[in-house]
Amino acid sequence: MQVTAPTSLSSAELAVWDRLAPSALRMGTLTPETVPGFILLVQTMMARDEAAAVLARDGLVVNRTVHQVSTHVRQMTQRLESLLSRFSLLPTGRPVERPRPARVDDVDEWESGHDFYGVVRKPQPTRERGMSRPTA
Repeated sequence: MQVTAPTSLSSAELAVWDRLAPSALRMGTLTPETVPGFILLVQTMMARDEAAAVLARDGLVVNRTVHQVSTHVRQMTQRLESLLSRFSLLPTGRPVERPRPARVDDVDEWESGHDFYGVVRKPQPTRERGMSRPTA
């Protein structure tokens, strides 16, 4: 399924989209229906990165107090972690169930000469009615 980036994204947001979208598409979590949530993920990541840049520039302590932006960075990181998890982009994300390949019916497998595990069966000699068992 092909999902394209909305034209409303800025060039910086588009760069984040291009970095994250292939993985989300591969996981099956980025669909046309989930695009608004993915846009929120991109925008949250951009806001967190901008706040982290301010914190890196100014330092954690400004005028003997903790920088106001540090709380913002922490909150945005928590939101970002939640959004990344929703799109299965974190190792802790839930595995997404993928469609399983169609399986041949057990009867067809038996008739084709394969057992349940796909191993080729050796043909067994058949005994006709009235035949006695061979004695050892």
